Amino acid sequence: MPAPTVTTVDVFPEPRDSALPHRVAHALDRALRRALAGTGAGATAAVLTDRGSWTGAAGTGLRDERLTPKHAFPYASISKTFTAAEVVLLASRGLVDLHSPVSTYVPLPFQDNGATVEQVLRMRSGFHDSIGETWGRKVETDPDVHITPAEVLAEVPPVPDQAGAPYRYTNTNYLLLGQLIERVTRSSYATALHQDLLNEHGLASIVVQDIDPPPHTPKVLPPPQLAGSSGYIPSRGESSAAWSAGGLAGNAAAAARWGYLLYGGRILRPDLVASMHPLDDGTGYGYGTLTSRSVTSDLTYVGHPGESGPYRTVLLVATDRPLAIAVLAAHPETDISPSAIADELVTALDKSNDR
Repeated sequence: MPAPTVTTVDVFPEPRDSALPHRVAHALDRALRRALAGTGAGATAAVLTDRGSWTGAAGTGLRDERLTPKHAFPYASISKTFTAAEVVLLASRGLVDLHSPVSTYVPLPFQDNGATVEQVLRMRSGFHDSIGETWGRKVETDPDVHITPAEVLAEVPPVPDQAGAPYRYTNTNYLLLGQLIERVTRSSYATALHQDLLNEHGLASIVVQDIDPPPHTPKVLPPPQLAGSSGYIPSRGESSAAWSAGGLAGNAAAAARWGYLLYGGRILRPDLVASMHPLDDGTGYGYGTLTSRSVTSDLTYVGHPGESGPYRTVLLVATDRPLAIAVLAAHPETDISPSAIADELVTALDKSNDR
């Protein structure tokens, strides 16, 4: 199998939570407003570096509320970076063998094709996504319903493709990894993440839905008929169904801090972080990690995008400088690009720093 694109990563300096200079913050505020102009969308964003940080917000949420940098959003598939990091950490402790079949740790409700934990992490398991007819109807009928992973996985087509098959993105893979984490740690997925990754790194505010209490207000909820009354984003039903594949929530500052500390080698050892990078074979997907190139600069990023109904998110961390950007956006009709917004922010950051 090809090796990851890197063998180690440079450890970032400690991030500085103090505010970036006023002129830089002003440039970033303008860039965010400019990126959203005319879209009708709202977004929050955060930039974190070793020289300071910035958070901003522009536009309105899905109930026409004016957004602030503190508004919580669903992280959607950015959640996969957390799940992958926990599995890598457990493997480093000798508790998980990445080259063993995932069925060693988790009973599969569909045909076992011998897919390894590593193939599941890299979306090469051959497993299909859940059809979702039954649990999907439950969520539509009652947004406050709790959907179990077993309910979602029960509707995965029973015959997978061959293990090691070409990359195919499915949430099934990361729901299985959530179950693996629970069985290996003998705790809930939420407890494992908080104890191993979040609480000691200034990330305790990140919510593992729907096990943790709902995010503190303010939060960007969808229209009342879709949200229910639980306070989870977008609803208890949607967030519990997404779980370890897409159920986490928080604000942009916490997402950026997570990305900076993870990919900057400050939560996992640098060699473990390197193992999360995509393989050098052009598929572009690693352990819960994608690589991408900036359209407006020469930067290469690692991180993950997310999409959940009207929500669009992205976490991007530069591979050659201490820089993390998170953009969390929402609009019921406009298909906006958080990555394009992030590019505008980095351009504004660099121009203001060159003055």
